[in-house]
Amino acid sequence: HTPDEVSALRVPIGDVNASIFSEAAPQAINQVVSMPNVGKYTLLAHGSETNQPIQFSSFPEDLTPISSGKGKIRVVHISDFDSDLENLNLDVRLVDSNQLVIDELGYGEQGYFEVDPGDIRLQAVDQTGQFVVFDITEIPVADGELVTLFLYGNDSDSMDVWVTVDCVNTYRVDQLVN
Repeated sequence: HTPDEVSALRVPIGDVNASIFSEAAPQAINQVVSMPNVGKYTLLAHGSETNQPIQFSSFPEDLTPISSGKGKIRVVHISDFDSDLENLNLDVRLVDSNQLVIDELGYGEQGYFEVDPGDIRLQAVDQTGQFVVFDITEIPVADGELVTLFLYGNDSDSMDVWVTVDCVNTYRVDQLVN
């Protein structure tokens, strides 16, 4: 399933029983997720039966104000393209400056960084720096805007990037390379 629908839901503090159901698997996943008492969180199901187990992960949202004259990008890595967790670590770079903005982003982790407003192009490469896993076309980022990139997929034919702007509008972006 793709993250093409975003919705907010209030959940109680503490342990929450989360489940996903589908026609193919009557109960694909059922897991207890602990929700802390403060903040906002993004709860995602990720994994595949091929490389990593299907599971829920809770990603805390960074609620610190965005610096004046900047936009903020959050990258959430839920792409299980390898069965070895160490091989899933990614370095995220700004293409135009080759600046490393997130070092060793692990599977099931997220990272944040601020950028000047404009069209931002990113690459996520493996730890050797030789293999471009995601080559993300230009993403528009406005002043004061939070843009979240969900990196997902489990093989070279199904690697996708979904973008959410200020947790409201969601769309898929094309990649230059898989």
